[in-house]
Amino acid sequence: MKKLFYALMLAMIFVPVFVHSAQKIQEARGLGSIDAPGGGFNSGDECGFVMGSTGLATSVTLDFDVITNADQGCVDENGYFYSSSSRESFARYTDYSGGPSGTNYILDFDYNTASNVFQELDPSGDYWTWTGMARILGGTIPAAQRWVDFEWTCADTSCINPETGEVIDPADYYVRTNTTTGEVAGYAWSDYFDTFISFNGLMQELPPRHIETYVDILANNSTNGPGSVDSLTAPLADGAEYWRVRVQFWDSARMAFLDPEDVLSLSITPYATGDSYIFMNQVEDNGDAIEVSYANPYVGCASSATPCTLTEESDGSESFNTFIFSGAPTSNMLGFNNDADAAIEYYSDRAGCRWIYRSQWAEVDGFPVQKRCPYPDGSTYYKEDVYYERQTDRNSYEIDYVKINATFAWEGASGSELDMYTYPDGWTEDDGSNAFVESASVSDGGWEYYFEDGTSDLSYRPRYQITKFAAVYDGAEYSTISMDIDESMNLKAQAFMADTSPAYQSILSAIAKPSYEVYYQLDADSDPSSPTKGDNYLLIDTDIPPSTPASGDVEETYRTDSITSTSFGPSPSYATYNRAYAMGYGQKTSECPTPSSCPVAANTLTLPTAEQWVCDSATLLTKNAESCYYTEYLSHIDRHQEPESMFVIGAINSTIDADEVLEEVSNTEGTVLSVLGTTETINLRNKMYAQVLRYTLGQNASSGSFDTDGNPSSGLVELMNGRLIFAEGDVTINGFDGNDKTLVVLGGDIFLNADITDGRLGIIAFKRDGVGGNVYIDSGVTETWMNLFLDGSLFSYNGITPGEVCPTWPSEEERVEALLNQLHFKGSLVSRNTVNGSAGSAPYDLGDGTTTDVYGVAREYDLNMLRQFRLCYGLNADGSLDYGTTEACDEGELLSDYGTENGYSNPFILEYNPADGLPIFTVGSGFFN
Repeated sequence: MKKLFYALMLAMIFVPVFVHSAQKIQEARGLGSIDAPGGGFNSGDECGFVMGSTGLATSVTLDFDVITNADQGCVDENGYFYSSSSRESFARYTDYSGGPSGTNYILDFDYNTASNVFQELDPSGDYWTWTGMARILGGTIPAAQRWVDFEWTCADTSCINPETGEVIDPADYYVRTNTTTGEVAGYAWSDYFDTFISFNGLMQELPPRHIETYVDILANNSTNGPGSVDSLTAPLADGAEYWRVRVQFWDSARMAFLDPEDVLSLSITPYATGDSYIFMNQVEDNGDAIEVSYANPYVGCASSATPCTLTEESDGSESFNTFIFSGAPTSNMLGFNNDADAAIEYYSDRAGCRWIYRSQWAEVDGFPVQKRCPYPDGSTYYKEDVYYERQTDRNSYEIDYVKINATFAWEGASGSELDMYTYPDGWTEDDGSNAFVESASVSDGGWEYYFEDGTSDLSYRPRYQITKFAAVYDGAEYSTISMDIDESMNLKAQAFMADTSPAYQSILSAIAKPSYEVYYQLDADSDPSSPTKGDNYLLIDTDIPPSTPASGDVEETYRTDSITSTSFGPSPSYATYNRAYAMGYGQKTSECPTPSSCPVAANTLTLPTAEQWVCDSATLLTKNAESCYYTEYLSHIDRHQEPESMFVIGAINSTIDADEVLEEVSNTEGTVLSVLGTTETINLRNKMYAQVLRYTLGQNASSGSFDTDGNPSSGLVELMNGRLIFAEGDVTINGFDGNDKTLVVLGGDIFLNADITDGRLGIIAFKRDGVGGNVYIDSGVTETWMNLFLDGSLFSYNGITPGEVCPTWPSEEERVEALLNQLHFKGSLVSRNTVNGSAGSAPYDLGDGTTTDVYGVAREYDLNMLRQFRLCYGLNADGSLDYGTTEACDEGELLSDYGTENGYSNPFILEYNPADGLPIFTVGSGFFN
């Protein structure tokens, strides 16, 4: 029972941090041979010897050295005396009570698994306490008295030290091995000889001291990792709050984390991905906002030369840290935050420079010359043209790997070795913190811990967080600017402003009350690359304080508000920013001698926009520069057309009875849509299932994959000379060899990650115990020639295995972006999908005949929404939209070969092609052949 408890205890310790376990690594590593005693317990050895003799101090002595190497007592890394078919763990037990010559016995330490001797680590980690019983072999000793007890008990008055005659305290005299020196001391009891056997003076070869390295990235002094922060818990971008890279070393010999005195030298160096960068001034795209340092005055670490040592609140262990500070926010923390979930609803940052008028540019950085932003072809760079390219991966920071160099203060018994856990060749499993060892070496002291993509994105939140940015006209709020020159509008902005962080306040003087500058830039001109007097502009009120909003009370294309922090105290406080400014069209006041003397504007107004950004002075004291960043943007219009409906050529099949829905699907080629109804589908399924069982009878298959050349892995069973492939469990298809064949899958899903354009692949997928039956086509696939019969449904996905049956997406925008490519499906499809099942209002139809109130679920089952390829309206010479033309949006979207050759822009093209000759598909239905 003790052994079982100990094994469970190890599992409880290691599993939460490492998905793999020490045992798993040891199994993968393999066991080596046993060296001669005294040579050290190397990491490749199966066990370490117990060596020496107890001498002649008692009437019974113990000698390990006289036993041959094959049988000398030897303890494995888990604390068990080692035994195999070719060896035992023995020592010689000599009884001198009968005379000087003595009587020799063999003491067996691993007589059987129920009672053999096991070394258990005590809570302090300083000793292994020997437990269990050894057995005396040889002689005429009665069987019941052959046991030597390592867990003896006795009354205090009868526990006498046989060497000194003193009363023994059992806690001090049980047999124990020192985990640092390997020295053995203590006594075991023999009923037969009615005495203690001394183990004093023996030495045990220590196991290799495995140091397991744990790497975490945490927000401030919290347990939040990069994936669990939001706009309220991410570190503040004030140059004082931080992400910390925490490193801890677990000593598997002592079952404890190393203390600072155990580490002689250490360096922790985080390396960001190549595209990681946060501009200090995100308006001008200059300055570096990031600082990496061991020093952090807020937690009491002043030195930048050595890692900061902290005591963890959760368990009191010691950790070693380096810190990553930012003076400017990341893009994924900028945008709306107007509800209780603390999530950003709209990302506002965008790539590239933008147009700024001369007067506004001078106000931002004092630079007197307009900065031009031409396209590569030399045409004018309109900021409106990049509105559609707003993204969250600019001004981002992601840790690629952490490099650790360490030496440890370990002085063990002769021959013992220090070891850092490394993974065997080919080991790819990740641990619980998503870090794994790319390379490790004791000789050079360097270890590199790499992170999975997307698991180590460091978010920094702004002090100024916008909650509303809208144009108000026609009695409502809009996210676009009106293009009516006579429209009377207001520009409405709201935000909350966080005070500086406690870290900032603890470091800097309380006198410092940093302020904000809030900038507005409005734009509407026929040619903003060359503004001229007399042109009409979109203008804003510049009165301070703002005058009563009115259509005529506007003066300039830009405005600046100065805001002083409301407090600077021991804890953060918040203030709310609310502004409503008059906004309208006209000439700039600065370009007219008097408002009434401006000439009548003759230009045509186009592309009205409004943008806001903020400069925060808090970082003047931490980074010696202001932090400037975009907050929100109002566009004139969206260029994108709505995606067209799916295009069907020949036939479509569904397990729902939905003729009235399918009749609405456009079919420009005039061919007849056929619907395979529910009853017929069930009969056909039963016939096909019977065929599958006949062909696969007696076959045992597993999950597997097709490699890029279309070769099936070993878990898949090839039948009918390779024309029929059988699998039980999930199958991933990364390529196809061009030969017609059928894949039958029981109880698994199929993930298609490559085009199939040479030969046909039939897929029959049956559920088992309610699991499987679905096909997921990667969003990068544009051409596939397949015939599908599915118990489940056909989905598009983005290469990440869905956690639920149907894929889920963070937002509608991200789904559209992921599914931009057109898909041409040539073949036949029988599945539990719908066509237009997500149209209209709830409840929505699902492919199994049930309904759902969740649009996001219904949409995934709707073949009409399988892909989201779309076109954009063209642009006129002045940048306005040309509604009479369409063109590619140039956002990375791809047309299929079929769509390109035939001029189709439908997101999903289903072209019927029969399954002639494919195994299994020929049973009982003319539909397939």
